[in-house]
Amino acid sequence: MLYLCIGICIAGLPLAILLFYQGVQSKELKKQVAYYRKLEQESRYLTVWTLKKDLVAGDAIKKSDLKEISVQVRNGSHVSGMADRKAIVGKHVKTALKKGTLIQSDMIYEGEENRDDLRMKELSCLKLPQKLQENEYIDIRIGFPDGEDYIVVKHKRVLGLLVDEELQKTSGIRLELSEEEILRISAACIDVNAYKNTELYAIEYKADFQKAAKHYYPINQKVFDLLQWDPNVKKQSGFRGEERKRAILERNLKLYQREPDEIGFVEPETERSQPSDTTGLDGGSELELFE
Repeated sequence: MLYLCIGICIAGLPLAILLFYQGVQSKELKKQVAYYRKLEQESRYLTVWTLKKDLVAGDAIKKSDLKEISVQVRNGSHVSGMADRKAIVGKHVKTALKKGTLIQSDMIYEGEENRDDLRMKELSCLKLPQKLQENEYIDIRIGFPDGEDYIVVKHKRVLGLLVDEELQKTSGIRLELSEEEILRISAACIDVNAYKNTELYAIEYKADFQKAAKHYYPINQKVFDLLQWDPNVKKQSGFRGEERKRAILERNLKLYQREPDEIGFVEPETERSQPSDTTGLDGGSELELFE
C-alpha cells in the first residue's frame, strides 16, 4: 500500500505542476486580454505618412515619395506624425531622411518659390573646400587683402561637382542661381581681378538644416545700377546703405588696386581720327560727326 501511494504521488506530481503552470499562464493571458481591450477602448487609429525612398536635404516631397500607414495612439496623446498629405507634398526636407521615416512637421519647410529667373550655372572661378560633396550647402564669400570678408551669395545647395579628369580633382560646382545672384557673383569676379590678393571662395554649412546667412557684399556701382533696371530681377535689389558701404570698401582697397594693364583693361582713346570717306552720300555732302 505504501509503495502504491508513493507511485501515485510520483505519477501525479508532474500533472500537478502542469496544472499549476497552466493556471498561472491563464491568469497572465487574461490580464493581457484585459489590457488590450482597455487599450482598444482608449485608443484610436490615425493615418500618417512615411517615405518610400531616401531623400537628401532640400529635396521636394512628391506624392510618389509617400506611403500611407495606420498607427494606434492613445486618446489625448500628442501625435508627431502628419496626417494631411496635402500639407506635406511640395514641401522640402530640412535634412537627409531615410526610407521609412515618419514625416513630422519639424522635418519640412516651405522652400523657395520655383521662380522663373532661376538658372543652372557652372562655376569654376572660386576656391572650394577639399571635402565638398554634392547636396551640401555653401555660402560664396569674397576675402580682400585688408582682412575684409563678405558673403556674396548665401545658402546654395551644391547640385553637382565638376571634376578635372586629367588632374583628378574638383574644378568647379553646379548651382541653381537667380538673376541677382548671377550678377553679384559677376561683380565679385571683377573685384578678384581688380584687387591684389583677393579671393572668391566657398564655405560649407556645418549642418544642412542650419538657418541661412544674409549676404552683405557691396557690389560695384555699375552692377548695382544694372540690378535696379534689369527686367529679370524679380524685385528691386540691394540692402540698406549698400552704395555707401561700397564707397568705403573702395577707399580701403586703394593700396591694393591693380593697374589697368594688369587686368586687361584698355584705356579709351583720347583722340579719334575722323573718317573722310563719304561714300553713299548724295551730292558730295559731308557727314558731320558728333562726339
